[in-house]
Amino acid sequence: MISLGQVHIGRIDSATAITGTDNRWIYSIRPIQVQPTNIYSDPGEITSSSSHLAALPGLNLAEMENTSSVTRGYASTNIPSGFSVEEAEGMVIYFPAFMIFDTAANANPEMGCLFFSINAIDGGCE
Repeated sequence: MISLGQVHIGRIDSATAITGTDNRWIYSIRPIQVQPTNIYSDPGEITSSSSHLAALPGLNLAEMENTSSVTRGYASTNIPSGFSVEEAEGMVIYFPAFMIFDTAANANPEMGCLFFSINAIDGGCE
């Protein structure tokens, strides 16, 4: 069981497909700081100081049950030709968690994050 305490806001920096899986990625999530100056006239902005915060590896819980035939509850045969499931992007609310990302034997857990973001199905019409 994973104990989820605090929630944080982050931005997805990048995504790398997980070898041997379908429509699942490991993400690089950078924590961000939102500092409003006046909550009514200026609801806040992402500070440029966020670049000094280290990115964390992350997993999208919405992708955990994806298979070669079903993604997010959609049968792959129902996705139109020329379209594909895309990795998540943008800002996310995440939960920090210790996880093992290294596939080596006796790998140590490291700090990572879990988030939930629906993947887009995108492509070009003919």
